[in-house]
Amino acid sequence: MGDLKIIVKGVTGVNEGLLRIVANVDRANERIVRKGGTVIARNAKKEFKPRPLGSMRTSKSGKVYYTSKPPYAPKLPTPTSRSGNLRDSITTETRRVGPGIWMSTTGPTMIYGRRVELGGGKNRAFPYLAPGFKKSKEELEVIYKKEWAEALA
Repeated sequence: MGDLKIIVKGVTGVNEGLLRIVANVDRANERIVRKGGTVIARNAKKEFKPRPLGSMRTSKSGKVYYTSKPPYAPKLPTPTSRSGNLRDSITTETRRVGPGIWMSTTGPTMIYGRRVELGGGKNRAFPYLAPGFKKSKEELEVIYKKEWAEALA
């Protein structure tokens, strides 16, 4: 029997092309996660309603209340921005978890942020992150499609 020889040419070009695509997709994944975290943080910050209108009064016990109702009546309880510290503490941190895998952590740095979001004890919940995420879904899809289309072009 004769020897069978197979000669493949151009493999280095294929490997270089595949490595370039992998690098492009990795950069796109990073941009998607970074931009996505920023979008979610922005929409979560929008969930805070401003301080109620009207004049501020202080009762004999020291509790602050407002004499007029705000002109809006939200269906779901939303947090009121008294000092703005919780709203302003919402940040996004992005890091690489593995090859092509990126992770974004978006949330407040204030210690009481979880209690405001979920409630607990005698406090009722005033969610801001979950609604912010829901409102971000369409914008996130646009970001995904744009970034991956550019990476694979």
